[in-house]
Amino acid sequence: MPPKSKMVARKAATNERSTKPPKLTDLGNTAAETSSGLSQEAEDQFELELCWCIQQLEMCLATGKLSEKQTHDLTKNINVLKSNTAPLVKKRQIMRNTLGNYREKMAIDEQKHGKAACSIKFTPLSSQNKKCLFLRKSASMGKGKGEEEKHSNSSDKSVDINDIKE
Repeated sequence: MPPKSKMVARKAATNERSTKPPKLTDLGNTAAETSSGLSQEAEDQFELELCWCIQQLEMCLATGKLSEKQTHDLTKNINVLKSNTAPLVKKRQIMRNTLGNYREKMAIDEQKHGKAACSIKFTPLSSQNKKCLFLRKSASMGKGKGEEEKHSNSSDKSVDINDIKE
């Protein structure tokens, strides 16, 4: 058998190096990172920003004042932002291109709602509000057929308050 050429020997050495797993030097730091490579705090902040941007885009879409092309582009961007498979960089790019400086806008929005949240007061419901009354429109039972037809054919569909029994 002829001796192996130098080229084959080099390929074998390269394959051996590439099959070895990389050494992990810092095991403590990997537990704090999530699957996206961000720390838990950074990922939570990104999720907050992402939800805010999706909400803003959906509100803009709900106004109905956009052209057909703008509506199509906005819908496409919302779908990308909601996608679990879209890369983080692409989501940030879409957020930046559609909303501009979204972090600054979030801070302003938070300040507006923060002041409004302080003035909100919750009061317990009274027992009268808890009692519900269900009204059902039905044919009268004690009357003759002629009167039933008269009531069903009439265009006046009002209900007399005195006829309602509690």
